[in-house]
Amino acid sequence: MDTAAWSDGMSSSDKHITRTLELMEELKRLADEAEAECQDAGCALLYCIMRDAAYRIAGQAERERAQHRVVGSRGNMTAV
Repeated sequence: MDTAAWSDGMSSSDKHITRTLELMEELKRLADEAEAECQDAGCALLYCIMRDAAYRIAGQAERERAQHRVVGSRGNMTAV
């Protein structure tokens, strides 16, 4: 886990968002590597589903992070 990016002032929610984004990058890389080596259509489909899910989850995490920044700029929450 890359905790170097976590500052002392970051909320636990923001830490989880950061970790989620890291995991989704890892999932995308895994899907790319596995798809390049797959030998049948079923596995290719699995890796496409993995990649799609990673992009969807990362997108939602980015929207949450942006919302935290908006709220944080008003002094209600620590920004990521």
